[in-house]
Amino acid sequence: MHGPRGKWTLHGRLSMTMTCVIHILRLLICAVLLMPSCADDSAISSRLPQHIVLNATLQLDNPPVIMDLLSFHWEHNKRPLVEYKNGNLTFHSSRVVMSMEWLKQGNLTLILRNLTTKDSGSYKCVIHYGGKRHIVLYSLTIEYTRIRILNLTLPQNKSDKSASRRQHPNLQMAEALAAKRKDDSIVLESVPHYRTLKYGLVSGVVAVTGFLVVFVYFCFEG
Repeated sequence: MHGPRGKWTLHGRLSMTMTCVIHILRLLICAVLLMPSCADDSAISSRLPQHIVLNATLQLDNPPVIMDLLSFHWEHNKRPLVEYKNGNLTFHSSRVVMSMEWLKQGNLTLILRNLTTKDSGSYKCVIHYGGKRHIVLYSLTIEYTRIRILNLTLPQNKSDKSASRRQHPNLQMAEALAAKRKDDSIVLESVPHYRTLKYGLVSGVVAVTGFLVVFVYFCFEG
C-alpha cells in the first residue's frame, strides 16, 4: 500500500467513499425536506382551534320562535351540511354540531369540528321564517398555520327585505361589496413549528455526514 499502485488504490477507495457519502447525504436531505408531504396534507396545526363557529341568529319581531314557520339549511360550497324542515333537523355531516334547543331560541349557529384545509370555501345559511328570507354568508380560509373568517352577510332591513334583494341581485355582488369590510375578518395564526424541526433535522444530517467523511478519511490514512 506504500507504492504508487497502493497510493492510487487508497485514493480510489477514498474517492468512491466520498461519492457514496455525498449520494447518501442528498437522499437524507431530500427525505427530510419531503417530510410534510408524507403526512396528511389536509391537517392543520394542533396549535390552532380544531373547531369553528359561524354565527347565525333569527331576528324576531315577536318572539318566541314558532317552529312551524321556520326552515333553513347550511351549505359548504353548495354541498348541504345541515337542514331543518317540517320539524326535522337533518345532518349531512358528522362534524356539524347543532341542537333543537338552539333553534327554539332563534340560534342557528353552526359549529364545525375537526377542521382541515379542505374546509376552506364559502358557507351559506338560507333562512325562511314567516314568509321572509335571509341569507348568512361566510368565507373561510384554512391553512396549516392560519384560519381566516370573513363575514359576508348583508345587514337585515326589517322594513323592506325586497329592497336588499333588488340592490344585490346575486350573491357575487354581495360578496364583492362585503369583502371591503376588513373589520369583519378574524385571523387566527400559529407558529409554523414544523419548519423549525425540519431545518434542525437538515442541520443534524449535514453534521453527521461531515463526521462520517472525516472518520472514513482518517481510517484510510491510518
